[in-house]
Amino acid sequence: MANDNKGSNNPGIHFEDVDGQKYICRAPLGGWVHLGKGSFGDVWQVDALYLDPQIVDPVLVSDHAGNHALKILYSKKGGMNELKTLLQLDDPNKCIIQYIAVGTITDGGIPDYRGYQCLLMERCSGMMLTDLIKRNPKHFSPKVIASYTAQLVSGLHYLHERRPTKFVHGDIRPANIMMKDSTGEVLKIVDLDGASQWKHGPRSPEKDIKAMGALTFMSPEMIAWMDFRKGGRKSTKTQQLAPNSSTDIWGLGCVVLVMYRASQGQHLWPDLMGQDRMKVQKAFFRAVYEGNPLTPSIPQDMPDDLKVLASQCLKINGSDRPTAAALLKYADREYFKCADGGIQFYLRQLKVQLAESGGFGVVHQVNAYRVGADFVEQSPRNLALKAFFKTLEQDEMDRITRTLPKLEHRNIVKYLAVGCFEPDGQFTLIMEYCSGGTLTEAAKMGLTVEQQKKYVNQLLCGIHYLHVEVEPHIVHKDLKGKNVVFEDENKTTLKICDVDSCSERLKEAPQTFISRPVGTRGFMSPEMQKCCMNPRVDRGKYPVGMATDIWSLGAVVLEMYCRGRLIMPEYEIPAAGEIFDSNSPSIPAAVALSIEIPVIPEDMEQELKGFVSKCMALGPKDRPTIEQLRNKFCEW
Repeated sequence: MANDNKGSNNPGIHFEDVDGQKYICRAPLGGWVHLGKGSFGDVWQVDALYLDPQIVDPVLVSDHAGNHALKILYSKKGGMNELKTLLQLDDPNKCIIQYIAVGTITDGGIPDYRGYQCLLMERCSGMMLTDLIKRNPKHFSPKVIASYTAQLVSGLHYLHERRPTKFVHGDIRPANIMMKDSTGEVLKIVDLDGASQWKHGPRSPEKDIKAMGALTFMSPEMIAWMDFRKGGRKSTKTQQLAPNSSTDIWGLGCVVLVMYRASQGQHLWPDLMGQDRMKVQKAFFRAVYEGNPLTPSIPQDMPDDLKVLASQCLKINGSDRPTAAALLKYADREYFKCADGGIQFYLRQLKVQLAESGGFGVVHQVNAYRVGADFVEQSPRNLALKAFFKTLEQDEMDRITRTLPKLEHRNIVKYLAVGCFEPDGQFTLIMEYCSGGTLTEAAKMGLTVEQQKKYVNQLLCGIHYLHVEVEPHIVHKDLKGKNVVFEDENKTTLKICDVDSCSERLKEAPQTFISRPVGTRGFMSPEMQKCCMNPRVDRGKYPVGMATDIWSLGAVVLEMYCRGRLIMPEYEIPAAGEIFDSNSPSIPAAVALSIEIPVIPEDMEQELKGFVSKCMALGPKDRPTIEQLRNKFCEW
């Protein structure tokens, strides 16, 4: 097209769609812009307008000039019904290019194209993925690759699962992926006019599949199918490999590899670089014929999550590859990597359901898929995840990593893994998810004395495990009803959680903190209050150890009896439930000098009242140990 056709005097290209609506496509200001070549035609940027005999001036198809692309197909024949199906594509996640009209060119613009079929579609103002890879390979960080992969999986899932007609693109590669705009954040799958379509049902896709694609991105079955369609033979092994939707999954795996290899300055097929094109083509066909198809190698230094995904997508047999639906389960995820190289997970629906907000992080319910060296679990585990608000000191991360995974008790939440998100490195804990809610929530609904005693017994067992059974012994430091959860809705078994704020207690220093003090108003022992509320206090004067958990246990029993709340003394003090951290900004001195003790109701059941009174003695040495409490109250 010439570049001198501008403005309203430009006659443009006229076409009529399958429903009889007439359009004119004019060059935008500045002249005709060639956007590229697809597998079956040329693509131009246009201003598309409706033509109506009853209206003098044409009307823009959309509000924005130059917002359309016109693809002029190389063929004049057939296929109009299939092309018309493209108009039904309406991906809710917008990962598929939107088609506006399908028709036949009737006049104007280029006389040679009269009678040719054309497609009017939305225009993506960003680059093709191919060009982005060439121009800015360093753009493809693991996080960007993961984002693009999730979008591609979403688009393929829509194509493969839509009703009543499903699509197999057949040619997934960077040249058929466009950036929506110049930000490069959102992509779209394009060039669907060559896609294969068929109705869901028993009919074999082999009857409809089109032999197409770029050889270096073709699945083994597509190469065999192309050879067969061209009159060649299929080998014994490849006769059973009929192309279907799994061929798109192979293409996805290749695209993931291309993006990563580009970021490392490498090529998808480094061993084939510089070789004669015809020899390369013969090598691909020969390898498939001999039953040993060529596959791109996966770099060993590739991030584990991307490596697993690519290896799954590039299985030789299409039936061994995951479906787009299976990939979708963990495509919208973050990736968790264990600190010691052990358990690894894909995490889906992160931060969808808030379970608890603590002083140092937020806990979420997640679906997690365990990852192995060459597998991804197909069924998720319902787990809890705690993401820390801020970066922890290395010694604190080491303490958590060393302590939590080894805890094994029916009344302590099980920590499955300690590690971080990749590639951001946010420190994270993965633990069992307890669906029964917190003890505080149960207390608000009302608990009988018998229920309270039953729960106290379980708390004694859990604390005894921390204080006595595990080595080194552990001080929880922040026992409260919100840090006690029920295993399930039956509320028969409770578990102590939020152990990550704990301190290890060395035998030779039984009253010394290994890490900083922390606690919640109303549940803090007097010695903890002194240390937390006034960071400048002499901690040697107020040693804090296991007795602080005994005080907090008494407060938890009070909380159960008082229906989920504590009765506090009436003087000026920060809001109840506020978490104090010794690293927080200084608290006013008047408050720092006050020791607040929850009020024990006069009408409290006598055995519970006696238990609380013993636990909440002012002096740490005046409180019973966990062993003494357990021996005395084990019959509850």
